Amino acid sequence: PAPTIICPGSVEVECQAAGVSVISIPPATVADSCSGTPAIVNDHNAGGANASGTYALGTTTVTFTANDGAGSVSSCSVSITVKDTTPPVVTVHASPAYLWPPDHTMRPVHLTVVAVDACDPTPVVLLESVTSSEPDDAPGSGDGTTTGDVQAATAGTPDVDVLLRAERDARGPGRTYRLSYLATDASGNAATGVGKVVVNRNVSPPPAPPKQIVPE
Repeated sequence: PAPTIICPGSVEVECQAAGVSVISIPPATVADSCSGTPAIVNDHNAGGANASGTYALGTTTVTFTANDGAGSVSSCSVSITVKDTTPPVVTVHASPAYLWPPDHTMRPVHLTVVAVDACDPTPVVLLESVTSSEPDDAPGSGDGTTTGDVQAATAGTPDVDVLLRAERDARGPGRTYRLSYLATDASGNAATGVGKVVVNRNVSPPPAPPKQIVPE
């Protein structure tokens, strides 16, 4: 009779890095009533009964085969799935982060956007939107009579250089521009990161950032 081979159960894990995962799989087992313990091979690696190792994103079918040396062969298969359900982590930093003085002029602002994803080393990053906490020309005389306070910002593109007006309503709490970027990995998982640019209400500049202390 053919040997009796038993495969390990199917395995499903989250992607670890660069489209692959290293997976530990229990070995296949076999019994034969006539020939002791037949040899087992698998079609994924040279590990015999043990198919542990690196698996690519998606589902891989691994077939184990036992041969008793007398011409009797048995096989079984198992599915190994590497899935990616984790969205990227997106951070956005604006330079400059403050616009001063509020003299109604358009200022260039550069955004540094970093999208980190465990599975996809190069997520697609696109500008989603640029919004202001105040309207272009707020009612009354507390700001300039300007429109088009956000310029050169093209949503749906990897635009990281925009023009923002150094403007705020003197009667309000100050203006905040929010620049939203959407990062999407190869599996379709998406996340948003937001950078901020502030125009203070006060007539004095914002405080300088704290100095970094370098250990001696």
